[in-house]
Amino acid sequence: MDRITAALLLALALPAASGDYRIEVALEFRVGPITLRTTRADLDRFFGEASVKDGTVNVGEGETSPGTFVYQDDPARVLAILWHNPFSPETPSTVSICDQYRATTCRWRTASGITYGTTLKELEALNRRPFRLMGFAWDGHGTIVSWQGGWLEKEAKGCGRFMLRLTPEPDAVKTQEWRQVAGGTEFSSGHPAMQKLNPHVYDMLVEFTYPNACAP
Repeated sequence: MDRITAALLLALALPAASGDYRIEVALEFRVGPITLRTTRADLDRFFGEASVKDGTVNVGEGETSPGTFVYQDDPARVLAILWHNPFSPETPSTVSICDQYRATTCRWRTASGITYGTTLKELEALNRRPFRLMGFAWDGHGTIVSWQGGWLEKEAKGCGRFMLRLTPEPDAVKTQEWRQVAGGTEFSSGHPAMQKLNPHVYDMLVEFTYPNACAP
């Protein structure tokens, strides 16, 4: 296993019935047993019907979409799944990991420890260089947009994408540093204000490609 793959494995701390709770990037991404070829029926088989429910998923900016939840009542374990075709749920498009609105911790984490609460400085250490992220104070703020050729670069080059979003502590809005990096502009993680705020991961998302766009 290469260092990039190892860094991008996500494992649930608690054992699961399927015995497979990793997210990995190799030929394709995997969220536990969920791959880009997983169907709605597969979810019942993987997790048990009682743990899987269809519902309405928040997709940001006040918009929602039909989707499927796994462990919906547990904010620290929930997976919110959107489908490429919600009327024929045969291939997932995204899997949102844990509930950013209800969870203060997340049981999912990478093999290198990336999870809710992982800080900007910790990510820089894993990446071995600064990266680029969006500013704050808008929907989707703090999204990492480029690893700048660092050790985590390959996470966006497989048959999917692993997305992280960062946010500072709530009282940061009172600071001069927060005002310097607010808005829909890209910033380096090495920006002095970013270093001072040291925001942490509050959202994790996997995007899957279409199956026919990825080698089997």
